[in-house]
Amino acid sequence: MREPLNILYLAHDLDDAAIWRRKDMFERGGATVDVVGFERKQVDRAHSALSLGTTRDGDFKQRIWRVVSNLPFLPRTIKRSGLQRPDVIVARNMEALALGLRLKAHWGGDIPLVYELLDIHRLQHGQSAKSKAVRAVEAWMLKSTDLVMISSEAFKTNYLDAFEMPDVPTLLIENKVLLRDGQMLERPRPQRQVASPERIAIGWFGILRCSWTLSQLDALTRALPGQFEIVMRGRPALDQMPDFHETVEANPDLQFGGAYRWPDDLPSIYAECDFVWMIDRFDSGGNSDWLLPNRLYEGALFGAIPIGLNGTAIAARLQAIGIGLVLDDISLDTLAQAMSQVQRVQINSMRTDVLSQNLGKWVTDQSECRALVKTLSNLKHEPNTSGQPVMDG
Repeated sequence: MREPLNILYLAHDLDDAAIWRRKDMFERGGATVDVVGFERKQVDRAHSALSLGTTRDGDFKQRIWRVVSNLPFLPRTIKRSGLQRPDVIVARNMEALALGLRLKAHWGGDIPLVYELLDIHRLQHGQSAKSKAVRAVEAWMLKSTDLVMISSEAFKTNYLDAFEMPDVPTLLIENKVLLRDGQMLERPRPQRQVASPERIAIGWFGILRCSWTLSQLDALTRALPGQFEIVMRGRPALDQMPDFHETVEANPDLQFGGAYRWPDDLPSIYAECDFVWMIDRFDSGGNSDWLLPNRLYEGALFGAIPIGLNGTAIAARLQAIGIGLVLDDISLDTLAQAMSQVQRVQINSMRTDVLSQNLGKWVTDQSECRALVKTLSNLKHEPNTSGQPVMDG
């Protein structure tokens, strides 16, 4: 009987729930997984991992130093922890890729190295000398990488191809909702549960880091008082929005309900809203325009109507499927006009369109988990110029 694939998963932030969703996906596909990485908070967590120390969000000098200081001793650290030589190394983020490259060199070049490129920081695609240096380092590391996992095709088109990065095969793994043994399929689709059904509720969920979004939604509710209710849940990035709590407290139409449990709270939080806000200007012209975030899939699964911005990957996806509301520009006038013209009967029809979509657009099932692990199992180390993953058999 064939032994299960053993994956060493290198993480940039052990406190990021997405790390553990990916580990879950690997395990459901039949692999065993060891997790090693940096943490942002020294707290007890429900998952077992080998911590390489604490890094600070946004402090790139400190994060680079933490990586550099770990590199010489990393093989010894891994050995002392009792972890065995893996079959595949998967590295999430650039700093994890540097660790993966060190371990690949230590254990031998026959171990496939996979790079998860799921967010592209503005530093990576800028034109400054610093950005060019970062891309040069990334390109050098990509030459020893066997596969790049991306969550949006726009990452390949607008970054890897546009900046002429090394031609490494890519694999699209979207940020779909990972089913928990079919439980979500068995749950009834929720109906809107807000206290004031005559008001339009807009949900903004996840990592809340776009100051433009906060100001825009604040301005919308002030321009049309009593017509909208903004429901916010997740983790606000106070380094980007230092006035977040003050803004919320000063506006009765803005409601912040704090963090939520994933995936347990998804049905209830999306049941609170008619629309889900999909516009992000944190890195306009870059990552914000290219990504397909978790809340696209989560919201659509539970019947929330997505609001996107024309010219982004999100808008292209909505237009291809034929759902949601796409704004032509980011002006307050355009937003206010579009939202004030929406009637309750139209909202019900738009929600029906969302809920009528095949669930495979929004959820990852067991077969996709197995297919991912099979792809990783079949990676080979032969010259490949096709731009596609090389498979055995």
